[in-house]
Amino acid sequence: MTPGAVSRQISRLETELGCPLLIRQHRGVEPTAKGHVLARTLVDSFDRIDATTNDIRANASIARLSVFSHATVAVEWLVPRISSFHRNHPDIDLQLFPMIDPQGLYDGSVDAGVWSGPEEWPDTEAVTLFHPEYFPICSVNLTRGNAPLKKPKDILKHPLLGSSYQFPAWQSWLESVGIEDFDLDQIERFDTSAHAYRAARDGRGVALGQRLFVSNDIAAGTLIAPFTTSVRDPLPFSLIALKDRRADPKIRAFLDWIKSELREADRVAQSALPATMRTI
Repeated sequence: MTPGAVSRQISRLETELGCPLLIRQHRGVEPTAKGHVLARTLVDSFDRIDATTNDIRANASIARLSVFSHATVAVEWLVPRISSFHRNHPDIDLQLFPMIDPQGLYDGSVDAGVWSGPEEWPDTEAVTLFHPEYFPICSVNLTRGNAPLKKPKDILKHPLLGSSYQFPAWQSWLESVGIEDFDLDQIERFDTSAHAYRAARDGRGVALGQRLFVSNDIAAGTLIAPFTTSVRDPLPFSLIALKDRRADPKIRAFLDWIKSELREADRVAQSALPATMRTI
């Protein structure tokens, strides 16, 4: 660019910012105080851009894998384990996205999804991962007060917690232990099951835990399962991807990894939960 073009660009910038950036003198120009601040920021920004592009050139072999899921799946299960995936697959940059529909599969913004539901999405293939099993969970402190949880009906003495997604499972569990005609509107509603789990850890009430998501909490004593009845959801969690991506080595690597993590979570659940736990 010519000096005149640079001068015009700076003048436009000064007009937009509403302040002078340069002091114009006979022997040249000097930056004002605000000009110095802006110059330092611009230099830092260009340096970061330069460093980032150099990193990308140096790591051109790193492949990106984006996976969407329900927010609770990401927060309670995938995020705590993501470092394990990175250790086993340093050549794959795994990124997680909470989403409520599979549109990202079709526009190319995501590669696969961990999902539960009856939807049959066009041109997709689902690999079953596991069937959720639900049972009440709470902080151990909740069982030490004036309303201990000795039998299932004692649960009605405490606030019940859950997301709208969990309401059918709550109803199934309550009916399985003989509690009928319960008004689900009495359940304290949370945006996600993860928020309900957090409230249960804080001793605010009884939430409905998903076996593989809360097994570590139970093993650590953060949460307890006061009863021995669980209900099985007929809808499985599955890995969803477009059919023409089924052979993608990144997706295959993620599938193998998540199956391995599920086996470990199942082992922890078996050792942490009561041996008398029965699933309906």
